[in-house]
Amino acid sequence: MAPALQTESKRTAPARAPWYVRFIMVSFRTVLFTLFFAALGMGVGLLVGIIVTVALAAVHGVSPNMTQAYRYVAIPLALASGSCAFVWNVFRGVKDAVSARTATPAE
Repeated sequence: MAPALQTESKRTAPARAPWYVRFIMVSFRTVLFTLFFAALGMGVGLLVGIIVTVALAAVHGVSPNMTQAYRYVAIPLALASGSCAFVWNVFRGVKDAVSARTATPAE
C-alpha cells in the first residue's frame, strides 16, 4: 500500500555556523570584493586616463606622457573605489551580524 501524502512538513531550521566560520567567510568576502572593485577602478581609471591623456596631447600638439594616466587618474581611482568597497562591506558585515543576533528564530 502506498504511503499517505504528507500535507505538512516538519523541517527544522538549518544549524547556524559557528562564529569563527562566519567571521572567516565575511572577512574573505570583504577582501575579495575590495580587491575586485579596486581592480575594476584601476581598469576604468586607466582607460579614462589614456583617452584623456591622448586627447590633451593631440589638442596641445605634443606627444602623450602615459605615466600621467597611471599617476593622476588610474591609481587614485583604484584607491577610491577600493576604499569605498571596503567600507561598504564592513558596514554590510556588521549589519548582517547585528540583524542575525537580534532576529528571533523561526518556529
